[in-house]
Amino acid sequence: MCLCSTSVQTYLLLRPISTAHPPRARPRCDAGPLPKKVLPRDWQGLPAGKVYAPRRLQRSAALHTLDAPPTSAGADSRRRSRRGAEQGGVTSGGGSSQPPRVRRQGKELPVRELQRLVVSGGDHRGRRLVTPGVYMRPMMSRVREALFSMVYPTGVLRESAATLDLFSGSGVVGIEALSRGIGRATFVDFSPVCTEAIRSNCATLGESEHVDVVEADVYSVLSSPERHGLGGIHFEMVTVTPPYEEVVYSDLMSALANSRLVGEDTLIVVEYPVELGMFPPSLFDGQFVGLRNRRYGRTVLAVYVNRPSGRLDLAPFTEEFVSLGGKN
Repeated sequence: MCLCSTSVQTYLLLRPISTAHPPRARPRCDAGPLPKKVLPRDWQGLPAGKVYAPRRLQRSAALHTLDAPPTSAGADSRRRSRRGAEQGGVTSGGGSSQPPRVRRQGKELPVRELQRLVVSGGDHRGRRLVTPGVYMRPMMSRVREALFSMVYPTGVLRESAATLDLFSGSGVVGIEALSRGIGRATFVDFSPVCTEAIRSNCATLGESEHVDVVEADVYSVLSSPERHGLGGIHFEMVTVTPPYEEVVYSDLMSALANSRLVGEDTLIVVEYPVELGMFPPSLFDGQFVGLRNRRYGRTVLAVYVNRPSGRLDLAPFTEEFVSLGGKN
């Protein structure tokens, strides 16, 4: 069919004009690996910034390098429905310089899949624990097994000893310590949902008389233990399993070093992500002496002893503070 020039001009003038932005082009996958984010370090080599999950960093960097206009509302909602639950949030479009939003641990979710948590060793081996109805990242079973294999030779898992479980979540780490022989456990978490789950788990296992549950901010407990009923107490072991994306490890380790809850020969167990790089073998002018530093996938466990007196049978694995190596 042949159209005259007048008909073509009339069609162009009368056709509806779409106000929606064209769909954003998908990020190219052949541009090579994205550059690693270098976190600032404090005077002794500890990370002084927050770390984000690799998937969130890659998605954020890919979106920021595109020159296309923002996606339409429909396309953006579809992206959130596919990836929002997995990634815990969506970065703002249009090249925002802000870091990607993350889900804060301890916040209730309307819909979630409960994780199966089981005690991996000791008197309560095989017992299932209640999982709090919040977004959380509990320590994996194989990492817990490795943790207690590390600390067992020190003799800390005894009836006369006490452990402090910080950022407790479900309480699985402190409950594992009780199951393996330690005499008393104190749990600290700011979420009432988590502290309720901890009390329920301990009651189910018959450990209520051997535990204290503190619903408070970890930094407040470390700096002012008397305000939370922990005055005059020194713990033989402190386990620290924070949400990776919500803490600055330099500040956290400083709070531990200055806390009256940490005494001579106290074992400090810290879980941190491999993206932070290597933790130093010694901290705070020799106050924290590194014993172990092992990688398990993305998770790294570092074990320090505070002001070692020489009474404990401790053998530092200095080579583990040289390289994290591959995945175990």
